Amino acid sequence: MSIRNANEESVDGTTSKIADVPIAPSSVTGTDVGTSRAYNNGAISVAFTPESTYWPATSFTATSNPGSFTTTGATSPLVVAGLASQTAYTFTVTGTNSAATSVASSASASVTATTIPQAPVITATPTVVSTTSVTIPFTINTGGKNITAITATSSPSIALSVTGTTSPVTVTGSFASNTAYTFTLTATNENGTSSASSASNSVTPAPVYSLALTANTTQNYTIPSGVTKIAAYVLGAGGGGGGGGGYEGNQNSAGGGGGAGHLSFKEFSVTSGQTLIVTVGAQGNGGSSASNAAIANFVGASGAAGNQGGQSRLTYGGVDIAIANGGAGGGPGTTTGNLDGAGGGGGTASGNVAGISTFTGPTGGAGNNTYSFGGGPGKAGNLTTGNNISDANITGIFPANTILGSGGGAGPSGGGAGAGGGGRGGSANISPASATGAGAGGGGALAGQAAGNGADGRVILYIK
Repeated sequence: MSIRNANEESVDGTTSKIADVPIAPSSVTGTDVGTSRAYNNGAISVAFTPESTYWPATSFTATSNPGSFTTTGATSPLVVAGLASQTAYTFTVTGTNSAATSVASSASASVTATTIPQAPVITATPTVVSTTSVTIPFTINTGGKNITAITATSSPSIALSVTGTTSPVTVTGSFASNTAYTFTLTATNENGTSSASSASNSVTPAPVYSLALTANTTQNYTIPSGVTKIAAYVLGAGGGGGGGGGYEGNQNSAGGGGGAGHLSFKEFSVTSGQTLIVTVGAQGNGGSSASNAAIANFVGASGAAGNQGGQSRLTYGGVDIAIANGGAGGGPGTTTGNLDGAGGGGGTASGNVAGISTFTGPTGGAGNNTYSFGGGPGKAGNLTTGNNISDANITGIFPANTILGSGGGAGPSGGGAGAGGGGRGGSANISPASATGAGAGGGGALAGQAAGNGADGRVILYIK
């Protein structure tokens, strides 16, 4: 057939279709991608059905609500990325051809974008629970999926185990002594594992004791910041040596040596800023001796016993933590037969004070029964420990200057550190010495000599 105009003139020629606006896609649905998606970079796969009747679209654009994130492509599905974690979105799709873009499709049902967790945020300095564990508080955004594991890493690096997935987690490991550690955390959900947190403040889970105070006099001690435990050695004072006596002319009867003070040990927990009352026992003075004149011409005279050493103690919060009694004084030289003075007994511990067991000090050595050997030695005090020692190597900090001796020796010298005083009177022209170490007993005397004094007690504090 022929096409003509109104003037019946032929207008035949080439004809072509004119493009029309496409129909909007239908059946729009969204599916969370999730796996391995970084936090706040979620993705939803948007599926749809294109309309192919009449003049179809050649490209499609999916748009999110909220946020208006878009992706364009030629086929279904389209993946829209950059979405906020743990946020619900709906999507519409438009189709475009050479003529125009369709109206938007109906919105999809809501779907939540999920991702791996955000890096945890450690909110405070880890708390030391023991020498093998700490707790770490943190906050976290889960990425929209439940947290299934928290992993801790330390610096310096050691093997760690973590208990719990909510704050705070307990972190356990074999921490080196006196070493500071920092920690980072990662979190895992079914989509993957987060990046690491910033490092925590440092803590020292297994601190080593350091010397804080050697007290030779009574005083107060304020617990420094950060200190949680104290190990205390409390040493009673030494007893004084016994005074000399005699009988039958110039025959001397020597006084016994003083006993050493008791040593108590206690480890206990403390609070920074609190005050300890440190009481140091005073020396036991030596007993007076009979004069040489008094024992001349067969007139007998006895010396006086040495004085007991003073009690040392440590008091915290109004409670006695550790008590150590002083050593007994040495016995006097007598006028009875050929018997010299007995040594003083070792110091005792007061009964059941804050975990310190009852302890009775050893009896002093007996006096000799000849004039030539003098009084017996004082005895050493013994060590009693508390019931709650936590550190296996706690005795490694035992101070060298308070090590317990074996009792006083022969001759006029006082005892060494922690030992009973020397008990034998010795030569008439050598005076007995006072004790040379904390808590030691003084030396016994012959008639006409001054007996040795015991030594003051001592309190030694270690902190961590």
